[in-house]
Amino acid sequence: MTPEEPTRVFISYSHDSQAHADDVLALANRLRADGVDCSVDQYEESPPEGQVALSQMAFDAKRRGAVVVVSNSDTPVTRELYRDAETVVPLSVQRNISCQSNNRTRASELLMRL
Repeated sequence: MTPEEPTRVFISYSHDSQAHADDVLALANRLRADGVDCSVDQYEESPPEGQVALSQMAFDAKRRGAVVVVSNSDTPVTRELYRDAETVVPLSVQRNISCQSNNRTRASELLMRL
């Protein structure tokens, strides 16, 4: 990155509550106001190719020297998109979002270090 290029940040976060989403948006807006080139999903509609774009941005950031860790659902698509990750750790995580507490089940997640 050259001195005239702004710092670039992509914010990825769990969509666990509206309050959290509001806090993330406030952070992104503050970063933009401070001159940071900040991207967050709330600035645009989620395209169907969003997961592909996310993985491409993550690997681009790695090539520029960033340490990148991504968490995503354990699906065949996710495994394919991150097949070149240095480390892939499968996890079983508790889902805490459901209007019925008995529907809050465990889910398979992947933690990837690029």
